[in-house]
Amino acid sequence: MLSAPWVLYFFSELIKQLENSRTNLKEVVSQLERLREEDVFLNRELQTNIRQLNHEIEQRKLAQEEREALFKDLEREIQDKSEQEAQARRLSTLLRSIIDASPDLIYYRNEEGQFAGCNRLAEQMTGRTEAELIGLTPHEVWEEELASQVAASDHEVLENDVSITEEVWLRFADGRRGYFEMRKVPFLSLIHI
Repeated sequence: MLSAPWVLYFFSELIKQLENSRTNLKEVVSQLERLREEDVFLNRELQTNIRQLNHEIEQRKLAQEEREALFKDLEREIQDKSEQEAQARRLSTLLRSIIDASPDLIYYRNEEGQFAGCNRLAEQMTGRTEAELIGLTPHEVWEEELASQVAASDHEVLENDVSITEEVWLRFADGRRGYFEMRKVPFLSLIHI
């Protein structure tokens, strides 16, 4: 009988430890369930993030393809523009050659009455290059009487949108005088690129 209390004590301690283990096991199971729920939640979140990333990757691929197509279009447009500019330069050179070869005095002015261009004969007559004439008015190029006559006929051409012919004596830069028949036409719209 002496061993019975020890056995009872031993079993009671064993039962306490088993109950503690069971309580601990419940806590571990509870923690595992929480961890599993967190894992499920994180897994869902990860799947959502992966879908978003895949969507963003697709969007970026599309945007990159659009950019590349836009750059190709831009390159073509630049190429076309370069070709058009080269053609315009060739035509401008050809036109300038034709105008310079003309035995007629040719010049043109803008809406403000300033010289905007001329041929070689106009350069010889005024003793100034085209670059020097550009921006000047008839009053800065010719004597006052002729400049006033030119300004009055210019006004008539522009005001009435008509062509006129007038005869004038012009003085060359070297002092010679020449009799010219001047044909004036309105030229208001220049092509702007």
